Amino acid sequence: MPERVAFRYQLQGYDKDWQDPQGRREAFYTNLAPGSYRFVVKAANEDGVWNEQGADVWLNIAPAFTETALFYLLLAGAALVLLYIFYLLRVRYLTAHMQDLMHERLAERARIARGLHDTLLQSVQGLIMYFDSQARRLPSDSEERAKLEQTLDLADQLMVEGREHIMDLRSEAIPDQLEQALQQYGRVLLHDHFTMRVLGKPRVLCDAVRNEVHAIAREALLNAARHAKASMVVLELDYQRDYFTVRVSDNGQGLPCHVAQAGQREGHWGLVGMRERAEAMGAQFRLDSAAGQGTRMELRLSMTLATAQPDKHGPSVPATVPQRAWWRGLLRRLARGK
Repeated sequence: MPERVAFRYQLQGYDKDWQDPQGRREAFYTNLAPGSYRFVVKAANEDGVWNEQGADVWLNIAPAFTETALFYLLLAGAALVLLYIFYLLRVRYLTAHMQDLMHERLAERARIARGLHDTLLQSVQGLIMYFDSQARRLPSDSEERAKLEQTLDLADQLMVEGREHIMDLRSEAIPDQLEQALQQYGRVLLHDHFTMRVLGKPRVLCDAVRNEVHAIAREALLNAARHAKASMVVLELDYQRDYFTVRVSDNGQGLPCHVAQAGQREGHWGLVGMRERAEAMGAQFRLDSAAGQGTRMELRLSMTLATAQPDKHGPSVPATVPQRAWWRGLLRRLARGK
């Protein structure tokens, strides 16, 4: 009696229990995962006696390409490539931004230097020439002429200092050897109280970064010489694989509390300038100090940014300014000899 034959089936590896087709003689499965399955069917006669052994068939479903391990590896590789491209674009953007800031700063410094030279110093030079001509009209042994000569000597010194500051504003490059330049500066400034250490293998820094690092380190050494009252000042240039670090530390009296909190001395802009230079480079600047415990300055910059070669389209720097008006001293000596 076929109409009273019952069936039940189970797809081992997918079904947890036996399935009743309820009169159907077909089984449907969709969205099966790749793998091996055993399809088992059992039947019962009209008396309800089940064949416990049943019949089975093995099924093997091959994975699609998007379900293979190779596909997931390719996805991971593509994600890594995209991350690396994003990193390169980010580094290129930061480098270009830093170079733009450097070019703007150099242009501003050149403009300020031209303004100082063409207006202030030239006007002062004119006044010095006028007073020098008035002094030569006075008797050479008069007290008024002696005082005026002393005043003119002081004015000459001020002119020299002003011109030196203008030259510092206009100077764009320092010696290629950063270590040599800082070593010489530290020795001249601090004598035997200065020690320099170079860690790692020195790398060639790009011009803009080298100039800024030189300026920051020089300012830190100058602050230590002026204010720290230290018996030892240590300068470290640390060339690591991923970072370039500059450290200036001393064992002096440290910064006063109000200076440490404000981040600058009243009327002085050295610390502010150091931070601004570091931010313009994309570097990390840190200053730690406590009263009586010395001061430590650390500047850290990514080696990728430190060694990036800038483009050559920068602002031109005008010619240097003459050191001093030597001719006026010669005229004065000739006038004294008359």
